[in-house]
Order: sequence, then C-alpha cells, then structure tokens
Amino acid sequence: MKRAAESAAVPVHISHIGLFAGGNVLFCAPERDARLDALHEICCAGGDEGRPWTPHVTLLQDEPEAVCAAVPVLLRSFAPFIGSVVRLRLCAFWLMRQIASLELGR
Repeated sequence: MKRAAESAAVPVHISHIGLFAGGNVLFCAPERDARLDALHEICCAGGDEGRPWTPHVTLLQDEPEAVCAAVPVLLRSFAPFIGSVVRLRLCAFWLMRQIASLELGR
C-alpha cells in the first residue's frame, strides 16, 4: 500500500449496479480503465494474482431477501456518476475492522 501513496487520486465512472453470487451484497461499480487497473497492480504487487477482482462500492450487505428488496429502490434512483478513489483502506472482513488507511497523493 505504501507505493499507492505515490499515486494520484484515480477518477472513476460509477456506471452500473450488481449483486455478488449468493445475493448478500448489492453494489455499484466503476468502468475499469488503465488508471484503475494500474492502482490495483500497485496494491497487489506480489499478491495472489489468481484471485478475481471486482472493483465496487458496497451499498448493502445483508440477507438475500433484504438485498433483493432493495434492488427496485436502487433501480429507481441510481444514476451514473463520476467520483474519485482518494483513499485506500485495508479491512478485516469478520469482524469488520480497519487495519490500515492510506490517502492517495494528490
């Protein structure tokens, strides 16, 4: 993550929504481009390159019934937008806790 601190903020076009298999996570996601892929490469250098990567912003994580109930609400209100990746956070998933946070250079 330290090398990422040297990277500038990465603009992203959040253009679509989706569900992960199992239906427990509803997310919105950016279009992948060279800048986002380059940031991913910096963060994962020396890591497990065989793992799939889905850049996304989690909107809701819950039981599949609750997530599915939220989909129509999101469909009525979601509009694509431009944002920026300005910070990276490394978190443990269970129990959710932040391990590290790093602001990207600007």
